[in-house]
Amino acid sequence: MKIKWLTIVAVLGVCIVAGFYLYSSENSIRPGKYVVFNPPLDDVQKAVVQQQMDQQLAKKKGGTKVSSTQLVYDNGAVVVTFPPPGVVSEILTTCDFGYFCVWEHNDFVGLKVALAVVPSGVINLPVYMTRQ
Repeated sequence: MKIKWLTIVAVLGVCIVAGFYLYSSENSIRPGKYVVFNPPLDDVQKAVVQQQMDQQLAKKKGGTKVSSTQLVYDNGAVVVTFPPPGVVSEILTTCDFGYFCVWEHNDFVGLKVALAVVPSGVINLPVYMTRQ
């Protein structure tokens, strides 16, 4: 009878440890996980945002367009989100977990640049923040 209980306790202990290990590895900070912001846009909004994205890509090469409003650099180390005119969204005013965010204007308004907490190398913010 003691061996049966000992076996049950041992199996439960192993299951708890394995579950904790799997749970903790899924929630560890991994740079590059960001929310893709792709709202429905009309033709005017698309044109405005696309012009801003083209200016950014001309100024800083190497960006990848991941949505109608976002460019990503260095595999997610830097995410630039362009606010479409007339669109209000919580994504524009919040910062993803594992990122440090800066906005173009006060009160979380304007262009948003999200930097991974552990970026690869030095990041020159004016390259991403100044508009022409």
